[in-house]
Amino acid sequence: MCVKSRLLLPMYHFINKHLCRVVLIIVGCVSVSAADARTWTSKAGTNIDAELVKRQGDRVALLTDKGRKLNVKMADLSEDDQQFLAELLIKDAGTEIEGIDAVPGKLSGSIKCADSKWTYHVYLPKNFHMARKWPVWFIMNSGGGVGGGMMKRYIKGAEASGAILVGSVESKNKFEESQAAMEAMAHDVYERFPVEEKFAFSSGISGGGRQSYLLAETNKNIAGLIPCGAGGGVYPDGKPFREANLRKKTYVYSLVGTNCFNRTGCYKTHQSLSDDCRLRFFPGNHDWANADLLEQGMMHVMGKAILANKSFDSYRQYYLPSLKEMVERLREDTPWESYHLAALGEELDERYEKGYFAKQVSKLENDPKVDLALKAEKDIEKLCSMFYLKFTYHSGDRDDNAKRTETGEKLSEAYSEIPHGELLRRLGVKCK
Repeated sequence: MCVKSRLLLPMYHFINKHLCRVVLIIVGCVSVSAADARTWTSKAGTNIDAELVKRQGDRVALLTDKGRKLNVKMADLSEDDQQFLAELLIKDAGTEIEGIDAVPGKLSGSIKCADSKWTYHVYLPKNFHMARKWPVWFIMNSGGGVGGGMMKRYIKGAEASGAILVGSVESKNKFEESQAAMEAMAHDVYERFPVEEKFAFSSGISGGGRQSYLLAETNKNIAGLIPCGAGGGVYPDGKPFREANLRKKTYVYSLVGTNCFNRTGCYKTHQSLSDDCRLRFFPGNHDWANADLLEQGMMHVMGKAILANKSFDSYRQYYLPSLKEMVERLREDTPWESYHLAALGEELDERYEKGYFAKQVSKLENDPKVDLALKAEKDIEKLCSMFYLKFTYHSGDRDDNAKRTETGEKLSEAYSEIPHGELLRRLGVKCK
């Protein structure tokens, strides 16, 4: 079976590699090679030697060595047989995207939009194949994206969450056609890549972070975003600065350095967003968040998008095992972040693996460091509300404010055991 493009591939599936469960949605009739002969096993435990002739709908046609034809529901086959069918589908589908020079696991060269002059880079996750649709992240940089280097810090998150990364080359600060370049990139990706259009996200730093807000406003497919070091003020088509108009369900997870000159703008933006959205500080100035923070943010944003939109339910089968792995990985060093993600998992599926996430939440709630971190988050909010609200998006709090510094130092004393102490201390110091 040869599949050359997604237009010829109306078959999408999701494999839970941890539970070995497979959901196949297959439309039309697909013939297969006579080499696909094996011993098939039903869920009841009966066996039969037969050749796979074709797959149609939710059934497979088998031909025994005695010439007997059988029509079997895939749901009645063993998990091993369902896994075999899923892997066969992936193998037949391949990884090549027609007209696109991109290899899974490697950052691509510059790709030109099919119907415009704008260009972008792509990163396909290592397990990419054409037999399913993928979430996509659009990334913008304040200095442009020549070479795609800005995307490297997102790769860890792309592999963990199973997403395609796309970075604009031309979109950048003080470039009058930044919006056109960004929107053309998104349109081209929707047309040429096997992406789940409504399961799309945006991110970037500084002016690129503002562009991620703007794309979320102008592109109804953007379900969530991670702006780095940027508030929600935008300059649409060169018009005067204003606050981005996001849809109600758009989830925002902001990452900003403690001493970034845009920290006050980020805080003011979050005052107008849902309390569920998250503003997360890290030690630093006007800097990109590192790969670990972006990975956690990407998982959080994508989980919130699944919660907000039932049409993304099928993606849970890939997402939940990855979320579980992250909860376990973060539990020792940053149990408070493990707690936040476990709570998200509980919201998504209380029954997953016999209540795994609910059990983790219960355990982590009793961790003294988690309790301390949750209190620290409230004190961070307290400090911000006391000193940041009076500033505009552009002015920042660059002054030496003795009261602010004293407050930050005093609040930090209770949290010397966890990183939040440093955050509070630095938030009391002027921005740079």
